[in-house]
Amino acid sequence: MPVESVQVTGGFGDMMVFFVFVVGVLTFIVNFSFAAGVFRNAEYLFKAERLNFVGPWMWFFATLFGGVFVAAVYWAVHHSRLNPVISLGEMSQVQDPE
Repeated sequence: MPVESVQVTGGFGDMMVFFVFVVGVLTFIVNFSFAAGVFRNAEYLFKAERLNFVGPWMWFFATLFGGVFVAAVYWAVHHSRLNPVISLGEMSQVQDPE
């Protein structure tokens, strides 16, 4: 029994394929940008021995595939008052990892 493929033809179908492609590319760019930022910060925390749970590469791939939600979890775990290591004075200071 042969499997028939569904082909979308016409202007609307081509437009939908293009729209899905553009959204996919933009989503990848946003996820990769967040993952790169999380990785940079995770490396800094890893060197300072303050990184929780997993290493920088695991946070990178989790953020790459999980997107903004995983980046928010990373921030909450490492940079909010949910982290008991952070004092109130440290939260008010802006720190550059370099």
